[in-house]
Amino acid sequence: MVFENSDALAMWLAAWGVDMSLWGKDGNKTAVDLWLELQHGDCILQGPPPLRVVRVVQVVIQQEGKVLIEGAQEMGDGRLRSRRFFPAEKMKPGEPPAAAALRCLREELGVALEQVVILSEGGAQTEKGDSPSYPGLQTEYHFVEVAARIRGLSDQDFWHENLAHTLNDPVKRHHWTWVQADRNA
Repeated sequence: MVFENSDALAMWLAAWGVDMSLWGKDGNKTAVDLWLELQHGDCILQGPPPLRVVRVVQVVIQQEGKVLIEGAQEMGDGRLRSRRFFPAEKMKPGEPPAAAALRCLREELGVALEQVVILSEGGAQTEKGDSPSYPGLQTEYHFVEVAARIRGLSDQDFWHENLAHTLNDPVKRHHWTWVQADRNA
């Protein structure tokens, strides 16, 4: 589906009963953010009724019995959004999982490609439910897991500026934390 602008998108969503009253509050994204995702190929919208479809690569990084997860995101407007996820990136149309994983690690952790060793790519998993970013919008996630080792990565918790923030990504900084490997992110 193609929408001329975020207002046209918001009108279509509202016409199909999507309640956007929580969008743009408490760390939730806005209709403008969703419209930009559509423009950049980060997701597609199907329907009616509205269904956001996202292909996501999750990068599992283990080090000394621990696994790296994103503890929080700082949005450009200063809002903090709590997270408990592996490093992840929306895949572009036709993009291989390993390429999306490398882009994720560069943008979100500031890792140089030479530091990364891709260990494996796992099978796909699909989940469907209410979007944590866009409450009230049903979303179908197609996850692919990529295991990687990163040479020289800090073993301490750290923040990193999101390199994609200058390209209209609403996330300004990522807070990364290590948790025991047997604990689910």
